[in-house]
Amino acid sequence: MPLFWISLAFLSGIVSAAAIPLSTTIWLIFCFASMLLVLIQWKYPYRNGIVFNLIQRYTAFLHIRFPLKTHFPLMLLFFTFALGGYRYTRAQPKAIDPLNVASYANHGEILLQGLIIRPPDERDNYTAIVVKVENIRTINPSSLPDNLAAHQNLHGYVLARLNPYQTWRYGDRILLEGELKTPPELDDFSYRAYLARQNIFAYFPKAKATLLQPDQGNRLLSLIYTLRNQAEFTLKHIFPEPQAALLCGILLGIESGIPKNLQNAFINSGTAHIIAISGFNITLLVGLFMAFFSRLLGRWRGGAITVLIIAGYTILVGANASVVRAALMGVLSLFATQIGRRQSGINSLTFLAALMAAFQPSILWDVSFQLSFAATLGLVLYANPLTEKWIQFLQHFSPSETAKQIGFASSEWLLFTLAAQVTTLPVILYHFQRLSISSLLANPLILPVQPILMVLSGLALLGGMIFLPLGQLLAYFAYPLVAYTIRMVELFGNLPYSSVLLNPISLQWIVLFYLIILILTFAGHSFHKFLKQVQPIYSLTGLLLFVSLIWQSASRKPDGFLHLILLDVNQPTRSGEAILIQTPQGRYVLINGGPSSSNLISALDQWMPITMRTIDWLVVAGVYDNQLAALPELIERQRITNAWWAIPNGAGAGAAAIQEQLKIQHVPIIAAQPNQELDLGSGIRLKILKINKSGSLLLLEWDQFRAFLPVGFDTATRDEILQSAAFPPVTVWLLANRGAEWLNPSALLARLRPQLILINAAKGEWSGLPNLETLQALQGQNILRSDLNGWVHILTNGQQMWVEAEKTP
Repeated sequence: MPLFWISLAFLSGIVSAAAIPLSTTIWLIFCFASMLLVLIQWKYPYRNGIVFNLIQRYTAFLHIRFPLKTHFPLMLLFFTFALGGYRYTRAQPKAIDPLNVASYANHGEILLQGLIIRPPDERDNYTAIVVKVENIRTINPSSLPDNLAAHQNLHGYVLARLNPYQTWRYGDRILLEGELKTPPELDDFSYRAYLARQNIFAYFPKAKATLLQPDQGNRLLSLIYTLRNQAEFTLKHIFPEPQAALLCGILLGIESGIPKNLQNAFINSGTAHIIAISGFNITLLVGLFMAFFSRLLGRWRGGAITVLIIAGYTILVGANASVVRAALMGVLSLFATQIGRRQSGINSLTFLAALMAAFQPSILWDVSFQLSFAATLGLVLYANPLTEKWIQFLQHFSPSETAKQIGFASSEWLLFTLAAQVTTLPVILYHFQRLSISSLLANPLILPVQPILMVLSGLALLGGMIFLPLGQLLAYFAYPLVAYTIRMVELFGNLPYSSVLLNPISLQWIVLFYLIILILTFAGHSFHKFLKQVQPIYSLTGLLLFVSLIWQSASRKPDGFLHLILLDVNQPTRSGEAILIQTPQGRYVLINGGPSSSNLISALDQWMPITMRTIDWLVVAGVYDNQLAALPELIERQRITNAWWAIPNGAGAGAAAIQEQLKIQHVPIIAAQPNQELDLGSGIRLKILKINKSGSLLLLEWDQFRAFLPVGFDTATRDEILQSAAFPPVTVWLLANRGAEWLNPSALLARLRPQLILINAAKGEWSGLPNLETLQALQGQNILRSDLNGWVHILTNGQQMWVEAEKTP
């Protein structure tokens, strides 16, 4: 399998270059050095050399055939590896020069002239367009640095968000007005890196657009996109909604019109791949057309007709990069099925991936490419073996010919689906952290009708583009299948616990999964013998893992103490408190969540037993995004039982998102009032002292222990406490607003007289908090800071208090 190993070495070089920061020159030197070694090895082969012997010795149980014969030098793999690294570094964007439009980002408002190079992405609230820049003019030249001209011809691409009430098309030359920005780094997602893979390094969050000249793009692409627009128009006229929007996604890859609740149902039911043009969908079409035309025209002629149909379909839906990749993967699965040999299919699949990566190295990080590759891999590896096993099973209950007919007919929708799901599951878990439980039932019920649905609705679309009444007539035949798909998706997607959100999964586990299935596929019998030899080792390992889980659960069980934990959920330069309370009976209360959902969930899993993942009460006590941003995903993971709403209504977008998720998950919401208390048992009370525009003041009390938690604090409330004679000293004081001096004056310290002071702040806090004045006023006090000490754990029995921190600076 030399083609497989060469392609794999090239792909490995690309991945290694992304992980190891070496220059293009160094990779080029590696290329020349390894090529020189190739020539030397070709002249003086060392099949029995030490490298070969070591590899063969430690992989003999796998029975892998390595390409180390005399006519295939081992160093050729090192050459292709280095070539992959060189190709990746060459494809990386160079330093932005003054003539690149990105140089003008973050320098005030500009006027930019350019050409729309893709079909606009139309959403409910905005329309996104990608523009190839031609020239630029700055409205305020004084805002520019000296090396940038106020009026200049430029190169590069920008993304612009426009209002949704104007219509734009590919090839329009337009004038954009707005403030050009550098794409941001969002929580758990790099929007900047996402756009950079498309060679876009600047964008307009909001811009005004004026049409200068229409139809200035490539004529062929204009024709293709016009056909696509006409197809979308036709579908929306011959089908009702939401069926029309769903078919636009299935047939044309236009998903923006699908209602949000229906999109969520597809995600929860594990059937979202249906509404995207992927290698999996194309494979379904390939299987249907191949089965039909091969019976009419023979095996190879039927395959040729199928390829032509897929090519025409690819052009009709816009022939963008993701669709072309899906078509190539689908046709490759046809080739593998026709050849009937897994090695040929794997060779071709790996070579195709390397060929695509040679043109665009960043494609390896594209999720749609990974899903298409994984689905095709599943079909190549398991389609024929599963079909053969299925037919053998059916032959026990029916005649041989009948078993073959039933086996071939059912395998195309049931077994092929299973094969693709096995290999795409790790990609889905890694990128979306979601495991759909209902997908095991939903997919076998929904996927069988998809090929027929796509064909019938496709015929209705073609008929409607020729003569609209004809399309409306043909749509009656496809409508029941579309309606059935939507009803099944809504049924399974809205089931309780239809999907489970998971913590982020390490890439190492994904790689290990694929290694295991490949070993089991190609060396299952030998690997089973190997496992028998090491059985005592992995049995002991399993026992140790089991014991560690039991120990963790036992260490987190109720112990009769009250636990107050300031979680370390902050991001670099951005902080927001998340406070976890564990009662003596083992109930959990969470106050706010901080800025990062991944940090919050990871912190909660550290402090809660593996058998207990549910928060009894969520107290929403802050109004700012850095206090609330992590909570919607936690609620979506169904980890909240009750919510105590301790902030004013209309507090902002973050609060609205939390309320929406609470309603979706049917979590009861209790509106809090000042002086209201939450009884936590054993005489422990969480009391709301005051609710203001910044949130609420909380007081946790148990006997002689008092923790003052002013997560929502303002100057008026500060003055009330200073003037009140009825506010007794506290045991623990969490400084408000990351230790801002104006909210935490020395007079308040004198009034509260705390034994322990907590400061929640991030490393490199952008605001510079806590203030130096605050820290000077607190000298001599017991202080723990999240930016220096990490998490802080306070343990009390109501009489005494014990404190531990993650680290000591």
